[in-house]
Amino acid sequence: MCPEISIVIVNWNTRKLLKNCLQSIASVKTSRDSEIIIVDNGSNDGSSEMCRKVFPKVRLIENGSNLGFGQANNQGILSSKAELVLLLNSDTIVLPNSIEKMIEPMHKDSSIGVLGCRLIRPDGSYQPSSMNYPNLKTVIVERLLLYKLSLKLPRTPVEPPYIESQIECDWVSGACMLIRKNALETAGLFDPNIWMYGEEMELCYRIKAAGWKVAFHPDATIIHLGGESWKEQAYSPTLLKMTGLLFFFKKHFSISTYFTVCFLTSVGAMLRLLIWPFSWLFQKNERPHILLEMRSNLLILVQNIRSLFMV
Repeated sequence: MCPEISIVIVNWNTRKLLKNCLQSIASVKTSRDSEIIIVDNGSNDGSSEMCRKVFPKVRLIENGSNLGFGQANNQGILSSKAELVLLLNSDTIVLPNSIEKMIEPMHKDSSIGVLGCRLIRPDGSYQPSSMNYPNLKTVIVERLLLYKLSLKLPRTPVEPPYIESQIECDWVSGACMLIRKNALETAGLFDPNIWMYGEEMELCYRIKAAGWKVAFHPDATIIHLGGESWKEQAYSPTLLKMTGLLFFFKKHFSISTYFTVCFLTSVGAMLRLLIWPFSWLFQKNERPHILLEMRSNLLILVQNIRSLFMV
């Protein structure tokens, strides 16, 4: 008999967080028949050993290297047995009734292809979890730092924290998203060309284009720490975020729009490379972060120059 829901968690060197996540799932009492699939992306911190020892019922897929977030999720989805697949980050904590509250709307409305929930930080503050697609206005405001001049300028729109009822949106955070397999059959899986960051936006774009709804359900709440896998990296997530953004525009919009976004992100990178050295001089405690951002923006600039000649 197939389970009602398959929970897929991609892990990369977050053994302690993964253990906490799995314990939170185990502690939530539910009548739903479920399975848990862990896709380990070549961790070297003992994550796989911990899963086998502490959670022997969990299905474990072990990769020899880090294949990226989207590709690893594709592995988990393809091996899952349920019609509903919950993609969950390893740095999340599942709260009581959250999974139940996500399943109910999917059963009530068969036209929903993807459902996201409210994400909160450990201190209870809200994280953006449902967004609209970026456009040229938001790229200009964000990459050229114009939002620092006025809060009224348009940035990537997100749901206000006071939203209390289910709404439709363009895309939801991949930290916790419930997907209907029928939607994936019509729209396809995650695009493996996006290694990490932006892959859920691109997938939701195709799912909506195929006629399915993408919804945000605020009654279901998950704690999300965010960014834990990147603390020891040689560059910040900024590089991958810009790479995912450019791929999204290149794949789904005109070549002129892509070139414009490429130009704007390049100007934004140069602007930051001019500003960050001054921040480095006066913000001693932030110097490691500043150096990572400088490196990332330099790589963005080099990458954009190369991509212009490869179109």
